[in-house]
Amino acid sequence: MKIDKVFENLESSDKVPRLTLKFEPSTISRVGLKDAEKIADFVRQTFDPGEMGLKEEMILIPLDSLMRPICWYRLATGGRDTVSVDANLILMVCIAVGADGLIIAHNHPDNVAIPSEEDIESAHTLRRKAHYLGLRYVDDIIITREDYYSLAENDLIWE
Repeated sequence: MKIDKVFENLESSDKVPRLTLKFEPSTISRVGLKDAEKIADFVRQTFDPGEMGLKEEMILIPLDSLMRPICWYRLATGGRDTVSVDANLILMVCIAVGADGLIIAHNHPDNVAIPSEEDIESAHTLRRKAHYLGLRYVDDIIITREDYYSLAENDLIWE
């Protein structure tokens, strides 16, 4: 459903809608995500292995104060070589679930775990916005089936 359609429906109604966030059960263990390898392993579990090589997808992992995932949220699904998401959406989800920090992750269907300039620029923009809200931007991970690239581990996220 397109956002314009949602707002159109709101404007034509005389009823005030209720907004809900719904948590669903998952089979992924709730462990501390304190290093890039653990993050990459966690993120791979959120992807359909049969589709990892078909399209880019972006995942948000809001974290509690002990760096444990509160939940995971599929932010967007893109095409073969791009996925776009609004930074404000990421921050709204983090605030809604009471996160202290966040991790962003996306896959590269071409099986090359190297960040593009856009990946790095997006990470810096989001880190700055998260900082203003008191959220710790822990990492931005790019995954493939066998490999990963951590922007934090490679000093590409800085204050």
